[in-house]
Amino acid sequence: MENVLNISALVKQYGRITAVNNLSMKVPEASVFGILGPNGSGKTTTLSIILGIVNADSGYFDWFDGLNASESRMNIGSLLEKPNFYPYLTAVENLKITADIKEIPYTNIAEVLDTVSLLDRKDSKFSTFSTGMKQRLGIANALLANPDVLVLDEPTNGLDPQGISDIRQIIIALGDSGKTIILASHLLDEVEKVCSHVAVIKKGKLLASGPVADALNAEGKIVLAADNLSQLSSFLSKHYNISKIEKEDDKLVIPMGTLYPAEINQKLSKAGIYLKHLSIRQKSLESQFLELTADDDD
Repeated sequence: MENVLNISALVKQYGRITAVNNLSMKVPEASVFGILGPNGSGKTTTLSIILGIVNADSGYFDWFDGLNASESRMNIGSLLEKPNFYPYLTAVENLKITADIKEIPYTNIAEVLDTVSLLDRKDSKFSTFSTGMKQRLGIANALLANPDVLVLDEPTNGLDPQGISDIRQIIIALGDSGKTIILASHLLDEVEKVCSHVAVIKKGKLLASGPVADALNAEGKIVLAADNLSQLSSFLSKHYNISKIEKEDDKLVIPMGTLYPAEINQKLSKAGIYLKHLSIRQKSLESQFLELTADDDD
């Protein structure tokens, strides 16, 4: 099985608002897959649809090569909102209630508490937990049935730096164990640090999808300078078919693409053009994400 989830042309409208707009994507097995976009971009609605909580207006999706949400439910753990447990029951007691509802034995409770580093607080009341601890207990709850897939909506939202770090380490460890993690986030830093794949969405539309670096296309540029910029520009246009050459002060900037700076320098030297500056300017994932999601006329 190559993909655990296939989504095709999903549409969901709320009155005049199109929350999900012809959305298609594939989630590879054993990936940590981030759905990245600004607030209001349709991330939560998309997760609600694939979990069978909300019905799409059109389009379809399937899990595990053909199963719908209800058929695959026991193999998918999820945490979409802030964890909601009984405040005056302990961690173990709350998890036992979930196990009873799901009709599964209590045998995994200690293991999932250990996974989220809460085993030493198993007999503490939920009301005594910090926000980060509550979130970790929510993840433990989602892991009770030992699902192959874990779906998380903004898992670090509202947490302090230590809480964010704790959740990230849990996600990385679960991904390393072979589970598929699907998480929605508006934070590029979160996706960049924990995800192997990403889908960037805006206003319910897919803008890019694939491995993180490829999807965000963090392509660099080459910066060059010579005594005669006009001669340098003409040579680059003629020999490398570069359509866009930018001028910045006394330098030229060209897209890197498949070009090799050392090769360019060698060919220029043979042509009698000697560079006095040559450097690579790598575009950050942040700048590319901001470009993708920037407001525009549409």
